Amino acid sequence: MRRRNTIVSFVLLILFASVLGSNFSQVFADAGHSHGDAPTKQVVVSNSSAEARLMKTGKTFEIVLKITDKEKPELTAYITDPESNLPIANATVTVNSNGGAAVTLNKTDKKGVYAERLKNIDDGTLSILIKKEKFEEKFIFNDVHLSTNKNFLSTSYQALILVFVSAVLLFLFRRKLRFSKSKASSFLITLLIFGLGISDVFAHGDEDHSHSGEKKKEEPEHTNTSENSQGIHKSSAGLIVPKELQLHLNITTEKVVERSLGQTLRLIGHVVSDPSGYARLQASQNARVLNDPEYPLPLPGQKVKKDQVVLSLQPTLGKTETSDQKTALYKIESDIVKLRKEVERKEKLGEYGTKKDLENARTELESVIKQKEEIINKTFKPEYLRSPLDGIISDLHVRPGEIVTSDKTILEIVDSSKLMIEALLFDSTQSDEIVRGYARLPLNADKTIPLELLGISPKVNKEDQAIHILFKAKEIDSSIKLDMAIEVIAELKSSKPTLAIPKGAVIEDRTGAWVFVKINPETFEPRKVRVHRYIDDYAEITEGVSLGEIIVVDGAYLLNQAR
Repeated sequence: MRRRNTIVSFVLLILFASVLGSNFSQVFADAGHSHGDAPTKQVVVSNSSAEARLMKTGKTFEIVLKITDKEKPELTAYITDPESNLPIANATVTVNSNGGAAVTLNKTDKKGVYAERLKNIDDGTLSILIKKEKFEEKFIFNDVHLSTNKNFLSTSYQALILVFVSAVLLFLFRRKLRFSKSKASSFLITLLIFGLGISDVFAHGDEDHSHSGEKKKEEPEHTNTSENSQGIHKSSAGLIVPKELQLHLNITTEKVVERSLGQTLRLIGHVVSDPSGYARLQASQNARVLNDPEYPLPLPGQKVKKDQVVLSLQPTLGKTETSDQKTALYKIESDIVKLRKEVERKEKLGEYGTKKDLENARTELESVIKQKEEIINKTFKPEYLRSPLDGIISDLHVRPGEIVTSDKTILEIVDSSKLMIEALLFDSTQSDEIVRGYARLPLNADKTIPLELLGISPKVNKEDQAIHILFKAKEIDSSIKLDMAIEVIAELKSSKPTLAIPKGAVIEDRTGAWVFVKINPETFEPRKVRVHRYIDDYAEITEGVSLGEIIVVDGAYLLNQAR
């Protein structure tokens, strides 16, 4: 009985020692997480990490320190401007560990990057002094812990092995200890579960044990990352982008400020044609529409060139008109015969006749022949309608065999590159304030088209009692169609301060408009915003960001792809 108790006590002692040895340091040296109500800033330590990153943002400079190879540490400093994220070159960076001898980092071939291999960096306080011309700033990192466990097998795995060995010993000596097979198997399973679970229970290093249950709002001053942190990856706070990658991608930022932008006025408008880009074709007389195989009937949407035949018409006359035209034609043909004989007679006279009489006879003959051709063309030959400009057939109002009059519009041709927008202004006091504007499409309110002011009518229209204002689109957009109703935002001379950011900072997709807000030197949070309007190179924001926040202005498209 005493022997059995001794063996059991020995096994339990091995089990306790293995668990305590593997997790004692983590239980009592929880690296930087609060167990009370007030979280404090500490170094976050990861024992599996091969790289430590320390970061801080100051008033003049922003620094990210990367420390690798703990036996012979290599320290790399990335110095940037805290507002624009532009690299700071030709600065003096001095490192001091625990009040020892100061070491100056060497400049590298990359702008804003400084590096040096140090003999030793002890755990504790790390001081960084940055000087650039007349600017100087000091950064202090407290409670820096850089030790890492480089054993091939971690102590947690050693503990599991010891638990397994203890369990096997109990199973082998179950007979001497007078354990039944079922009892020994149950005890074995209990030991294994105990060994797997207790390492996780005691080996916490990253949890917050605060009783309030609230999420920390304060980010750590510096964090450790793994060797695979060279690319963009996601976290609960947003996108983590290492500083070296930011410099490589030329990601720049800007502080959100108020800008004086012109006031606007919402108007109702519609698309009209430019007089030089619109044509209506009509017949010169009553005629019938022909279905000529050589000139087939055009279709709406068909492109045509200037002077191209687009339609063939056959003139239609009544019996009386036809009889009169035939009588006139017979008379002209008789006159032609007489005049030809007169010209031949005078030509035979030669020098005996006057030259002037011969020329008059020839001129009269040519005039009568032209009259005959005109009568034939108007009465018996088709009339061809030609396009007066390059454009597109917008409307066709006739069908083959239809009789048209001279006052009927047969077809319309539009040059889509010469369209204008007419807006209605009902407040006459604002007519002199309008300087330019932009249009919003009815089916896509997020898309805007800049407009150039062409003119403002000096009178009020009698029908709608409005002042008509003409705008011209600065860029050709295929979505603008003739007679389309469109919203016009007119910009006024007066301005007011408003929250505006560069247009390039806004990324639009099917879910809305987004910007990337800088949380810390290496973290960017995607933030949905509401854009009120775009003016020139700026976007007026009504919701999503606040004054003083730092947003990405160059490189937002690349971050959005990673998101």
